[in-house]
Amino acid sequence: MANENKTFELQSSETDFDYEQLLELESSLENNLKDVVEHIDQLDIDREKLQNNEYLQESIENIVWEQVQLQLAAQIGEEFIKENKGQTLDLRKEAHIQTAENFEKGKFATHNRDVDYQGRYTKWQDNFTINKKGERVLKSDAREFFDKGRDKGSGAVHKDHTVSIKEQLNDIEMSTFFSKEEVKEFANSSKNLHDLDASANMSKGDKTMKEFLDSERNGLKPEERFNINRKQLEKDDQEAREELHKRKQENKEKAIQSGKKSRHDEALKVSGKALKAAIFQLLSEFLKEIIKKFIVWLSEKHKNFNSFLEKLKEAVSSFVSNLSKHILNVGQSILTMLVTSIFGTVGEIFLKIWTFIKQGWSSLKDAIDYLNNPENSSKDINIIILELGKVITAGIVVTGGLALGEIIGKSLIAIAPPLAVEIPILGSLASIIGTFMGATVAGITGAFVLKMIDQQIVNKQISELKSKKIDQNNEMLVIQDQLLDVKSIKLQVEKDSVINTIKERHDMAASIMKEKLSDIFAESTRDDKSDFDEIDNLLQELLD
Repeated sequence: MANENKTFELQSSETDFDYEQLLELESSLENNLKDVVEHIDQLDIDREKLQNNEYLQESIENIVWEQVQLQLAAQIGEEFIKENKGQTLDLRKEAHIQTAENFEKGKFATHNRDVDYQGRYTKWQDNFTINKKGERVLKSDAREFFDKGRDKGSGAVHKDHTVSIKEQLNDIEMSTFFSKEEVKEFANSSKNLHDLDASANMSKGDKTMKEFLDSERNGLKPEERFNINRKQLEKDDQEAREELHKRKQENKEKAIQSGKKSRHDEALKVSGKALKAAIFQLLSEFLKEIIKKFIVWLSEKHKNFNSFLEKLKEAVSSFVSNLSKHILNVGQSILTMLVTSIFGTVGEIFLKIWTFIKQGWSSLKDAIDYLNNPENSSKDINIIILELGKVITAGIVVTGGLALGEIIGKSLIAIAPPLAVEIPILGSLASIIGTFMGATVAGITGAFVLKMIDQQIVNKQISELKSKKIDQNNEMLVIQDQLLDVKSIKLQVEKDSVINTIKERHDMAASIMKEKLSDIFAESTRDDKSDFDEIDNLLQELLD
């Protein structure tokens, strides 16, 4: 309307035109016309969108693909658990390196691959029993294993364990870092097994050598009561304990190194699985692009090998251009694999629940965004409610597809147990069928519901779009008419300007010519008069 008034003013005062103003008005009208044409094109696009459910199709495709990728990553996590002897990922120090303190408390380095500490603990506990007083005492037959096959000496001279079997079995460090065979080997070694008077050996029993030598009976020391050499026994005891300490340190260091190696191997193993998950994620993303382009290629009328190669190039280009997005998906895939590796099936269930929550939040966010969009504020309240219903329905369809896939998968296993067979990387055949069937059924149901909702609003929206398009076309005609008027006036102004310029130049030329001719005639008159005066003077001289 402002442009129309401006044009009208120009037409009603043709004697006074501002050429710069005309140029500005012309440019403004051309820009307005361009905007109107683009708006009309957008209205056609909006109408096309209203008549299909591509957004639902894309949503279903994405969630199915996401579930396939989730299953791939989870399967790699389960594969790690199987290769890790059924144990979930645990890189904590105490899970690999056993300490005597933890061993005594019944806490074991279960991820150590060299020693079964729980089995060792069980065997160690089997040597003891609880007496009537509630005291933990050595079983009567606990020594049999250690005495079997060893030299026991003679009736007069026994072979005595300098460090007794009881003391060794009660030593928590030996119980932790020595196998039963290693305890027996030290017990019966030359450093620990020595000759001892039979009576003295029976009196010593399970006491330490120091306790035995310091004991008294009837005021007499053992060396006074038995045929023994105190200094030799003390020397033997010292050597035995030094040897035992040396072996403890060696075995303890072996346990530490074994734990470090076990920890390193497990970290390396899970890193390999993470790399595998990343590679499979990227491959699946690339495969997705290829499948999309292949479907497009199949729909073309003229198919040949060259066009197929072109589609492959497009798939590669699309994959590379979206590489940053794919890297984020790789991170999600690795996280899924790690969660499954750490928590096992519980982690997989958690991830599926998270997918439900994420999709629900996405639907809620879409609904909130729709309400907050200023463009929707002027819409009829009924249409807004129905549009929100479509957004929420799409979310329900996706989450419903996930739930239905789970139900179908479990039902198939119950009906046909052979379908529970695991396909490497992909998971069980039943879960694969369930995922795709669930998505398909949910997608068809969702499409039907959305179509019903669309039927109630699409006709009105299309009618509104038609009305808007008519208004836009009318506006376009008005602008075109105004533009023609402006161009016409501009042309007249330019024409008048050219005519005025020519006239001014003609007047200027005539003035210049008139001035030059006057100069020529004035100069000629002056020259003739001087000549006649000269002739008169000459004649007068002759007469005189």
